[in-house]
Amino acid sequence: VFSLANALLLRPLGVEEPERLVRIGTTTADERYGITSWPDYEDLRDRVDGLNGLAATGWTLLGLRHGDETERLVGEMVTWDYWSVLGVEPLPGRAFLREEDRRGAAAPVAVLSH
Repeated sequence: VFSLANALLLRPLGVEEPERLVRIGTTTADERYGITSWPDYEDLRDRVDGLNGLAATGWTLLGLRHGDETERLVGEMVTWDYWSVLGVEPLPGRAFLREEDRRGAAAPVAVLSH
Protein backbone atom coordinates (compact mmCIF):
# COMPACT_ATOMS: atom_id res chain seq x y z
CA VAL A 1 0.00 0.00 0.00
CA PHE A 2 2.82 2.44 0.84
CA SER A 3 4.49 1.80 -2.53
CA LEU A 4 1.28 2.71 -4.34
CA ALA A 5 0.72 5.83 -2.22
CA ASN A 6 4.36 6.84 -2.70
CA ALA A 7 4.17 6.40 -6.47
CA LEU A 8 0.86 8.24 -6.85
CA LEU A 9 0.95 10.91 -4.15
CA LEU A 10 4.37 11.51 -2.63
CA ARG A 11 7.00 11.10 -5.34
CA PRO A 12 7.30 14.15 -7.60
CA LEU A 13 6.32 13.78 -11.24
CA GLY A 14 9.23 12.97 -13.52
CA VAL A 15 8.66 16.07 -15.62
CA GLU A 16 10.18 19.52 -15.78
CA GLU A 17 8.21 22.16 -13.82
CA PRO A 18 5.24 19.98 -12.79
CA GLU A 19 3.64 22.95 -11.04
CA ARG A 20 3.08 24.55 -14.47
CA LEU A 21 1.23 21.58 -15.97
CA VAL A 22 -2.54 21.60 -16.24
CA ARG A 23 -4.97 19.06 -17.61
CA ILE A 24 -7.66 20.30 -19.95
CA GLY A 25 -10.63 18.09 -20.71
CA THR A 26 -14.30 18.10 -21.47
CA THR A 27 -17.30 16.97 -19.49
CA THR A 28 -20.68 15.80 -20.66
CA ALA A 29 -24.02 17.36 -19.63
CA ASP A 30 -24.20 14.96 -16.67
CA GLU A 31 -20.65 15.99 -15.63
CA ARG A 32 -18.95 12.78 -16.68
CA TYR A 33 -15.50 12.91 -18.20
CA GLY A 34 -15.85 13.26 -21.95
CA ILE A 35 -13.59 12.89 -24.93
CA THR A 36 -12.09 16.04 -26.42
CA SER A 37 -12.34 15.93 -30.20
CA TRP A 38 -9.35 16.46 -32.46
CA PRO A 39 -10.87 19.71 -33.86
CA ASP A 40 -11.36 21.00 -30.29
CA TYR A 41 -7.72 20.15 -29.49
CA GLU A 42 -6.57 22.02 -32.61
CA ASP A 43 -8.68 25.05 -31.66
CA LEU A 44 -7.19 25.11 -28.15
CA ARG A 45 -3.65 24.66 -29.47
CA ASP A 46 -3.98 27.36 -32.12
CA ARG A 47 -6.18 29.96 -30.40
CA VAL A 48 -5.59 30.00 -26.64
CA ASP A 49 -3.03 32.60 -25.59
CA GLY A 50 -0.73 31.96 -22.65
CA LEU A 51 -0.01 28.29 -23.29
CA ASN A 52 3.64 27.34 -23.72
CA GLY A 53 2.53 24.09 -25.30
CA LEU A 54 -0.42 21.73 -25.58
CA ALA A 55 -0.23 17.99 -26.10
CA ALA A 56 -3.05 15.48 -26.49
CA THR A 57 -3.19 11.94 -25.14
CA GLY A 58 -5.55 9.00 -25.43
CA TRP A 59 -5.53 5.40 -24.23
CA THR A 60 -5.73 2.47 -26.65
CA LEU A 61 -5.52 -1.32 -26.60
CA LEU A 62 -2.62 -2.82 -28.52
CA GLY A 63 -1.53 -6.29 -29.57
CA LEU A 64 2.14 -7.24 -29.22
CA ARG A 65 3.01 -10.37 -31.16
CA HIS A 66 5.80 -12.76 -30.06
CA GLY A 67 6.00 -15.56 -32.60
CA ASP A 68 2.57 -17.21 -32.63
CA GLU A 69 1.31 -15.50 -29.47
CA THR A 70 -0.22 -12.06 -29.07
CA GLU A 71 -0.17 -10.17 -25.79
CA ARG A 72 -2.79 -7.47 -25.11
CA LEU A 73 -1.32 -4.20 -23.84
CA VAL A 74 -2.69 -0.82 -22.87
CA GLY A 75 -0.88 2.01 -24.61
CA GLU A 76 -1.12 5.76 -24.70
CA MET A 77 -1.32 7.62 -27.99
CA VAL A 78 0.24 11.08 -27.79
CA THR A 79 0.84 14.01 -30.09
CA TRP A 80 4.32 14.52 -31.48
CA ASP A 81 5.12 17.33 -29.01
CA TYR A 82 4.10 15.39 -25.87
CA TRP A 83 7.66 14.93 -24.60
CA SER A 84 8.71 18.55 -25.18
CA VAL A 85 5.56 19.85 -23.43
CA LEU A 86 6.49 17.71 -20.41
CA GLY A 87 10.13 18.82 -20.64
CA VAL A 88 11.32 15.22 -20.92
CA GLU A 89 13.70 13.59 -23.40
CA PRO A 90 13.48 9.82 -23.85
CA LEU A 91 16.86 8.12 -23.49
CA PRO A 92 18.14 6.26 -25.40
CA GLY A 93 16.43 7.07 -28.66
CA ARG A 94 14.40 10.08 -29.64
CA ALA A 95 10.99 11.65 -29.27
CA PHE A 96 8.46 11.82 -32.09
CA LEU A 97 8.86 14.05 -35.13
CA ARG A 98 6.16 16.42 -36.38
CA GLU A 99 5.84 14.54 -39.68
CA GLU A 100 5.08 11.30 -37.82
CA ASP A 101 1.97 12.88 -36.25
CA ARG A 102 -0.47 12.47 -39.13
CA ARG A 103 -2.67 9.81 -40.65
CA GLY A 104 -0.85 7.76 -43.22
CA ALA A 105 2.63 8.43 -41.81
CA ALA A 106 5.24 6.07 -43.28
CA ALA A 107 5.44 3.75 -40.27
CA PRO A 108 4.11 3.69 -36.71
CA VAL A 109 6.58 4.91 -34.07
CA ALA A 110 6.60 3.98 -30.39
CA VAL A 111 8.35 4.90 -27.16
CA LEU A 112 8.52 1.70 -25.13
CA SER A 113 9.47 3.19 -21.78
CA HIS A 114 10.63 6.46 -20.29
